Amino acid sequence: MHRLCSQLSLLLLLVITVPAFADDPNKALEAARKSLAKGKAADALKALDKGYKADLPLEAAAVKAEALLALDRAADAFAVLVAHKDAPTAKPLLAKAGAALPAQALRIVSTPSGAKVSIDGAERGNTPVSVQVTPGFHQVTVTQEGHSTSNEAVFVEAGKPADFSASLYSTTGALEVEVDSDGLTAVVGSERTPLVRGTNALAKRGPGVATVSIVDAAGVEVHRQDVNIASGGTSRVVWSKFATVKTPWGDGTVELILPEPKEGEKAPEPAVAAPELRLEKGKHKVLLRRPGHVPFQGELEVAPGKTMVLANETAKLPDRKALEYSMIAGLGVGAACIVVAIGLEFAKGDAKDAADNAKFALAAIGGALFVASGVTLKWVRDQQSNPTPEEGTFNVQLGVAPQKGGALLGASGRF
Repeated sequence: MHRLCSQLSLLLLLVITVPAFADDPNKALEAARKSLAKGKAADALKALDKGYKADLPLEAAAVKAEALLALDRAADAFAVLVAHKDAPTAKPLLAKAGAALPAQALRIVSTPSGAKVSIDGAERGNTPVSVQVTPGFHQVTVTQEGHSTSNEAVFVEAGKPADFSASLYSTTGALEVEVDSDGLTAVVGSERTPLVRGTNALAKRGPGVATVSIVDAAGVEVHRQDVNIASGGTSRVVWSKFATVKTPWGDGTVELILPEPKEGEKAPEPAVAAPELRLEKGKHKVLLRRPGHVPFQGELEVAPGKTMVLANETAKLPDRKALEYSMIAGLGVGAACIVVAIGLEFAKGDAKDAADNAKFALAAIGGALFVASGVTLKWVRDQQSNPTPEEGTFNVQLGVAPQKGGALLGASGRF
């Protein structure tokens, strides 16, 4: 009977003491820590399971993760800590658990692409790139010259796809120089860039004010300009040596009238007539032609970078076809008179004296008619093919710079 009472007392004691912390999380956590300190990881897990029915707080999750790691249950330990991944005390355990798990893919992209990627200090290629990493936090650094740097801690959850995208903004500005002639050079500090006609891209540079100098083939500075370089923007320098002179008609031409060479000077190349001319700054004498119209010439002062449309209303050439046909007939009549006069030269007998008188008369009339008709016919045809130009003042419409397509601004004037 005494022995039975002792056994019942022991059983009652166990019932009272074992679940003593079942509803007390703090006691359960303390018991789990003691069990873990004694190397009894399984007992620590049992204590936590009895003490916590809902989500584990950070301290309990850390103890549970340690117990799971001691039992080689890294995946379970990692899952327990995910809810507290940003807590400093959880990160070492996450790293330990993740290191014991299989590596998985982390895909990294960037805008712009081609940026250099480093993970935990080790270079891993250029974007876009997919690398194998263990679950957990990894320090991902994405860099590209002339752009900002992205440096972030990226969390890779076990068993789930991981992606990281970095947006890099430009820390430099673009600089363009637009010129209308070849053989020039852009100078910015110690940097020299040969220029061609059109838009030229210079090296990108940091924000600030840059002084751009344009020099010709002889090294003479023809233009200097300060430009403000903004990050991610494009700054432009536009310089023109020439003005464009053109006609508003599709069949019109403009021709530069060259001055007569001075004694000892070489004669200039013949001027070329074209729908438009490029002329340097200054005054020029030009000739405006249009088929079927009287040419017009005058002096024109041009400014570089402008488009000047010569909009003079030229007079139409008069119709001289009837006069031309009359002169052709006059040539025929004159020639006939001369032929008859030659025939009378061979007359004989009594008619010789009369024939001599008629011969001289016909020869004189025919010759005069032939010469007059020929001269007049040549003048008519010359006036049709190369009429004498009128001279006066040009009516000019001003457009924007030639490289912009010559769109008219609507301003006009007389030059």
